[in-house]
Amino acid sequence: IVWGLFITICIVGIILAFTLPRVPSFTWNKDAPLTAVNDPENPPKFATVPAATFAFNASLDVHIDTGSNFLPLKFNYARVQIADLDTGRLIAEGGLEGYILPAKAYTRVYIPVMFNYTAANNTDQTWANMYNACKNSNQYPDRVRPGVNLSVAVQMGIAGLVTHPATSTVLTSAPCPFELDASHS
Repeated sequence: IVWGLFITICIVGIILAFTLPRVPSFTWNKDAPLTAVNDPENPPKFATVPAATFAFNASLDVHIDTGSNFLPLKFNYARVQIADLDTGRLIAEGGLEGYILPAKAYTRVYIPVMFNYTAANNTDQTWANMYNACKNSNQYPDRVRPGVNLSVAVQMGIAGLVTHPATSTVLTSAPCPFELDASHS
């Protein structure tokens, strides 16, 4: 009976070693972390009246490495929060639900995020940082737009894990995913 119990425990241990999900690693696209979402019904909006606001949809470009997983990895959710690194203010939220990634793969994923921010006026530093990054390049003498510094945090719910792992990164000088027309300057 002792040997039978020992063998059963060993078999269960081996099965768990291969079937338990492992937290994937994230590699961020540092050159162009945000891509524009072409949505004619919800074009990017920047306004200064009655308050300084911006709102637009984008996708966060990330590579997810599931190389340590033997079975496909299911995200119950992956919640993203993006803040302006210079001011610490939250400017975007988004995420995925029910997303399955193949095992032993390095998969490019575009996570949808909604940028939405309102300030009292256009002297607000957070609003100005994003506006300057998205402004038309013709408004700059060298035609080079400044980037915006972002802090990105991802909270994950992975099927089969009791914990809710998280990852984060800093994206410096991230380019705006679109360019405002010259009339917005």
